[in-house]
Amino acid sequence: MIFVKSKDADEWLACATLQAALGVKVVRNDDQSPQPRRSRQPRPNGRHDLTITYADGRRAAVEVVSTRDETAMGFSAASTSYTTVSRLTRTWVLVVSPEARIKDLKREAPAALARLEENGTTSLEGRGISDRRPQELRRLRVVSCVSTPPAEGNKAGFYLVQDFTAGWSGGSSDHGDLVVQRCNELLASAEKADVPRKLLASGLSERHAVVVVTFDWLDSLGSIESGALPRIAPTLPKGVDRLWLVIPREPGPIRAIYWLGDGRWRDVVLTEEQLEAPRGLFSG
Repeated sequence: MIFVKSKDADEWLACATLQAALGVKVVRNDDQSPQPRRSRQPRPNGRHDLTITYADGRRAAVEVVSTRDETAMGFSAASTSYTTVSRLTRTWVLVVSPEARIKDLKREAPAALARLEENGTTSLEGRGISDRRPQELRRLRVVSCVSTPPAEGNKAGFYLVQDFTAGWSGGSSDHGDLVVQRCNELLASAEKADVPRKLLASGLSERHAVVVVTFDWLDSLGSIESGALPRIAPTLPKGVDRLWLVIPREPGPIRAIYWLGDGRWRDVVLTEEQLEAPRGLFSG
């Protein structure tokens, strides 16, 4: 499969997964027509991504999102940049867990670090029994931090470094639950507020959110790939009543786990034929 945009790849995977698991017809709902060259009007972006049609004529709305939005792109830029903060007197390095949110860190870390400096704290370690992190740093997913006086001529501030030591953790059922909790947070975040909004705007009574789980969620990804099914129900925002987690993997099988609101998790592993099934929706 060759995709021009990652959004196309995500919708392709969602189409293939829904068709394979439910045996339904799925069509794209977004306006995919090209914009006139001279048009200055933005393309409408208020419609859900996909529409399901069941054999009995019932329809359902689907919105597709990816975990790569905040993490892969955000950390790539943040790890190579330095944020200066006038209220600080030291240069800090913050080691943050993979699920940390760049926007939250940029907005809230300066005040948290300033309080550490006021208390005379120059470093904190969040692992083991010596964990002395204040609640705000825990909430921001700061694993540890260390500071030094700024180099001569440099201003105080902080770097962000992603922590990969949690890494690949295998098939523990606890991590099956962890990925559900992280999806709860993702769909409840301000960045994803348009997911329930678009689904509610569809006017359809059945509404699915499909989350494409990428390597940015490394700690959770391994458990899903290896066969774990979560034990807890998702906490979904109003407007979302069904949840799908799809793991893109090439080469190798693509697995998805899904919640249909009936109290149990299911899974599906796509064959090559099922993966190629949506090709007609993405050609031309």
